Amino acid sequence: MNQFTSELVPVLVAGLSQSWIFGPAGIIRIGLYVLMSIALILLLKKGLGFPRAKIALGFFIASVMCNVAWFLVFFAPENQSSNAGLALTLAISLCVTSAAAVISLWKISKAGMVLLIPHFIWASLVVVLNYQLWLLLRA
Repeated sequence: MNQFTSELVPVLVAGLSQSWIFGPAGIIRIGLYVLMSIALILLLKKGLGFPRAKIALGFFIASVMCNVAWFLVFFAPENQSSNAGLALTLAISLCVTSAAAVISLWKISKAGMVLLIPHFIWASLVVVLNYQLWLLLRA
């Protein structure tokens, strides 16, 4: 990593964490959590007596856990350059578990599935953001 990127990365991440859109209480994050909560309620209303519902719930929980882990690693105030690879790995895990949650809800609750699509799109953007940051830090 050269001097320019080592000075630029903390500024970029700090800017994202302070953004009203992407920051900890950002409008997009709040909207996604509302949609995810409604999808979870729809899933639980269908009942967990069905094997598919338990699988969908497992993917949903895994997605939330990946989301929290990515957030903590990506916005960590120190060692951002050394965390880039881990953040990218967590972002990919987030995207995969989010896609699995969407797909697993297909036969259980179509409305719940549709409500999780924005989270999958956001997770996909997170992968692209993290990949670009990782490439920048490798230069």
